[in-house]
Amino acid sequence: MPTKKQTTGPIALFLDYLQTQRRLSEHTVMAYQRDLTKLEAFVDKRNELTLSTLSAKEARLFPAQLHAQGLSGRSIQRVLSAARSFYRFLMREGLAQNNPFNDVRAPKPEKKLPNTLNITLCLTYIVFSLIAT
Repeated sequence: MPTKKQTTGPIALFLDYLQTQRRLSEHTVMAYQRDLTKLEAFVDKRNELTLSTLSAKEARLFPAQLHAQGLSGRSIQRVLSAARSFYRFLMREGLAQNNPFNDVRAPKPEKKLPNTLNITLCLTYIVFSLIAT
């Protein structure tokens, strides 16, 4: 797992901002780093593309790639949230002109169905309720 010291460029500036200015915990900063490393790898795979030149059209491909890699909807939402925060920082610092992730939506997380009672538990509850009355 990479450490913050191995990160360079705008991501390192952002992580330093999170730790020193916003005073986030080390675990939170490491989570941001893991998520932004995924974004950096995505950008590095595309020729002549940098974090500061990423367009909204290209940014929409990012969650699709994460989904293809098997990330869940919740994980993709977290990564996109980190990317939005990163680009807000870049815009404040004058390192980016816009936030390409503003209109990018992650897939909805799966809705978990409630657990059901098996027949034995149902009968047990019925027997206990009859005894109690």
